[in-house]
Amino acid sequence: RTEIIDSEEEIDIEDLIERHECVITLTNSGYIKRLPAETYSAQHRGGKGLIAMSTKEEDYIERVVSVNSHSHLMLFTNKGRVQSIKAYRINEASRTAKGSNIVNILELSAGEKVTAAISVNDFAADEYLFMVTKNGIVKKTLLSEFEYQRSKGKRAINLDEDDELIFVRHTTGNESLIIATRDGNAVRFDENNVRAMGRAARGVRGITLSSDDVVVGVCVVDEEKSLLTVTENGMGKRTLFSDFREMKHRGGKGVTCHHISEKTGKLAAILTVDEDDDIMLITDEGTIIRTSVSGINVYSRTATGVILMRLADGAYINNIARL
Repeated sequence: RTEIIDSEEEIDIEDLIERHECVITLTNSGYIKRLPAETYSAQHRGGKGLIAMSTKEEDYIERVVSVNSHSHLMLFTNKGRVQSIKAYRINEASRTAKGSNIVNILELSAGEKVTAAISVNDFAADEYLFMVTKNGIVKKTLLSEFEYQRSKGKRAINLDEDDELIFVRHTTGNESLIIATRDGNAVRFDENNVRAMGRAARGVRGITLSSDDVVVGVCVVDEEKSLLTVTENGMGKRTLFSDFREMKHRGGKGVTCHHISEKTGKLAAILTVDEDDDIMLITDEGTIIRTSVSGINVYSRTATGVILMRLADGAYINNIARL
């Protein structure tokens, strides 16, 4: 007796999902999960942190990104491809859960893994993605070129045979950028020195590296904020951006951004931070500490810094994220 008809006002399932800030974590072996940002409460500088994920002995957390649940999560691979997914489609899991294998979400080829993850709310026509490879090649491409996704993803950059795509930043096209290397060197240059290129282009030289050195970070300069540098042994400091002179040309060797020694270990990551920010530091063993930026002192470019996290024997800082 009941007549079932199509509703004229279809309900979009997305509208039923609550908007909230969340943290996406991704391990070296390719396990991904989503948690509410408040899962990690802030600790004082120098704390031991808490376990963020139960990982296999040979696995460790490699990427941490803070997103809105309805943002587009763009996942870039070492082979220069990108795939996009709404953040809420990543399964939510408990703090210590391993998460889902990313091959159930993305189509990846043999030897391919996610090396960069950024979130965007929309694909604005006048904004860019700025890409940096392990060997210091940089490339700028319009964000709008990535709006329409294919099931197998899109080519983001063409790479040299021995190179990998490591970092991607969302920019306005008129930013000043700093690229830092594992040996503690950094170069600052104007984004306008890099012309916009299509998705299939290779890019141009951004920084000249010495032998065995690789790029470990890239960040957007904001003179009202500061540059956070963190080493593998848990040492860190803030430095004013005014300490870094902007190079007239890209491709130089740069200047010291953090004094590297046996005590500090190599440079692990850099980040643009504000006094009111919290940051998350994550170790290769899956331990995370959330701490306030205001507790980290401002030093010169060549300083060693202070202890941000006390590490277990053999552990090292693998990545940092801003909340």
